[in-house]
Amino acid sequence: MVEQALADGHQVTAFARRPAALQVRHDRLRLVAGDVREAAQVESAIEEQDAVLSALGAKKKQTICADGMANILAAMRRTGVRRVIVLSAFGATDSHDRSLYTRLLWLFIKERTADKDCMEQLIKRSHIDWTLVRPPRLTDGPGTQHYRSGLDLRMTLNSRISRADAAAFMLRQLVDSSYLGKAPAIAD
Repeated sequence: MVEQALADGHQVTAFARRPAALQVRHDRLRLVAGDVREAAQVESAIEEQDAVLSALGAKKKQTICADGMANILAAMRRTGVRRVIVLSAFGATDSHDRSLYTRLLWLFIKERTADKDCMEQLIKRSHIDWTLVRPPRLTDGPGTQHYRSGLDLRMTLNSRISRADAAAFMLRQLVDSSYLGKAPAIAD
């Protein structure tokens, strides 16, 4: 996402636990080390930004998405930032359609999906301009710009999208308001 945002000409503040792991350097990139669970650090990174793009996630059983988003939303209110675009997951809240895909998702990664669920509920109750992006399985493949998006898109066990295409879709939401206040699904 950072590389694509820079290529599009954006000024970028990248907030990460380990910003050194981000191997991108650019004069329009500000790297900020921090923990999304620390409210003051989050607010410092969000101050003077036009929008927040969030791709929070955890590999362990923890509530990083909900806890982090609570801090992000509070910081946005305090700093006056109005736009947030958030990577969630297909199967969270109202996209939990009881299909085989979502039943297996909840069976195998219930804690992580429940964390996305809580995060989405916080966002939907906020008074900011939000878009939730719901991908299926993310891959490390290249960006193709050939994917589907929609509010009633369904997933199968083979559904996937590359992280690069998910990032491109999220960045497009900065200038496209068709999904403002909505939660589109995206997939190849």
